[in-house]
Amino acid sequence: MNYLHVPCYMSSKVKHGGYKRSIQISKTIENLGGTLFDPYALNKKEAIRASFHNPVFLFRSFFTSIIFIIFFGVNIKFFFPLVVYSTLLLQRVSKKDFDCVLLEVGPGFPIVFMRLLKMLNVQYDAMPHNIEFMVPSQTEVFFRSDNHLFSNEIFGYKHARRVFVISRHDQIMLSNMGVMAYVYSYYPVADEYEAVIKIREFRKQKEKSYRALLMGTISNPPTFRGIMNFISEIKSLNIKMHNYIFEIAGYGTEKLKAYEGDNVKVLGTLSDKELISVLSDVDMLIISQPQTSGFLTKIVEFNLSGIPVIVISDYFQSENLEEYGVYRVDNIEEVDFILNTKLSFSYFNSPDIKIFLDL
Repeated sequence: MNYLHVPCYMSSKVKHGGYKRSIQISKTIENLGGTLFDPYALNKKEAIRASFHNPVFLFRSFFTSIIFIIFFGVNIKFFFPLVVYSTLLLQRVSKKDFDCVLLEVGPGFPIVFMRLLKMLNVQYDAMPHNIEFMVPSQTEVFFRSDNHLFSNEIFGYKHARRVFVISRHDQIMLSNMGVMAYVYSYYPVADEYEAVIKIREFRKQKEKSYRALLMGTISNPPTFRGIMNFISEIKSLNIKMHNYIFEIAGYGTEKLKAYEGDNVKVLGTLSDKELISVLSDVDMLIISQPQTSGFLTKIVEFNLSGIPVIVISDYFQSENLEEYGVYRVDNIEEVDFILNTKLSFSYFNSPDIKIFLDL
């Protein structure tokens, strides 16, 4: 299968979970002999300039974008960028040097691109990072309403040649809506894998540190909500838990400095070197993620690093993963027992890329 891969987050300056997932998919498609096309790698001026290379495609995108706004609920303020990025996609797929587009799906443009590819009669496989209409606390701005988001996203999945999701949870949810999906789980690429193995080696010599880590990107609504819920519960219960310090790190978390306390410390955004140092010493990762779609890539990375993960929420994707060192508890006070238990577990395996071959 000769894929044309259109990613979501490869050009992101922040190495969040979405970026790491895009890198994983890119390497997979590269190994299968596919080609990368990243329209978001261009800055605004470069993208506008490139869209004017072929006036025919620009003209077509102009009228197609009007249709998307009038009939499919796209917010009018996205009209001009939609014209630009649709033109870039039209220019690339017109070369017809591929068998199928592998379209990563995230919020905004990729959801509309599924409909655009259908209109062009171009075969595509959809690979959502999350099922966007199931992400809680997300303010929908690209579409005029949540109903428009839902109808466009489901339309795209139902008309895809195949759909690949990151978790069993997403597979079940789409199945309930009449969409068959295949699970291709997250696994770090070679250089990221080497980093987590180094951490695992460092940890063999570590002693108990009484440090527990909460980690996430604050711009992600469910992650932010989960961290704030945890801080609130820790402070309201005044829990010391054998002198444990709960440390918060991740992109943007320095904004939470005001919430520091006796047993809550905010580390903020960490460099790669600082992160390795922290991960080599903490006793465990705490996850307080509200139920959402997708799968937290850090669960896999912490597992491979040899760090136990405790989930204090109804995060369905963490169920039945005890053999991988992922422990779900009903309330924060149950953590006390696990904090003082010697834990051992197996490691996640890399997914088989054969799933992308024609069935």
